[in-house]
Amino acid sequence: MTTSSINLLLLAGSRLSPVALRDGIPPLLALGATIELASRRKLETDVSEWPIKAYQIRPRVQDPGPKLSPSWVQSVWRGRVVRRLARRKDATVATSMLALRDPDVVNALWTADIVVALDTAAVYTLWKVAQERSDGDFVFGLTEALARTRRLAGGRAVESERS
Repeated sequence: MTTSSINLLLLAGSRLSPVALRDGIPPLLALGATIELASRRKLETDVSEWPIKAYQIRPRVQDPGPKLSPSWVQSVWRGRVVRRLARRKDATVATSMLALRDPDVVNALWTADIVVALDTAAVYTLWKVAQERSDGDFVFGLTEALARTRRLAGGRAVESERS
């Protein structure tokens, strides 16, 4: 058995701190983590220097299908209506509404080894998913994410030595 990479989802509901990312992401990458960064706000931080997948959360349907089909109408509804509704809510509810309607974020929420809330606006989303998903770690902040990644990497190294 080979040591597999540790998958992390970093979820943010407000603007990202460039300093926190600059200090927090390189140690995670050094441990061999695969990082996906999803933010409700447009990414203003340049993350191109790191090999991570970073994107803005967008409510949409995975495959919208041909124009005027039911899945296309659902995609348009999610893209327009959900974003408008989210603007009327506080950051916590808006982040949850948008994240749980973005196929990329939903997939990452259910498959990541460690899911990290980068701010208080993302905590509610993690809590909702943690109620239904018993495996995986759900943490707040990059410091705790680094500690859990180290622990998980150490555990996987021990497993691979036993095999």
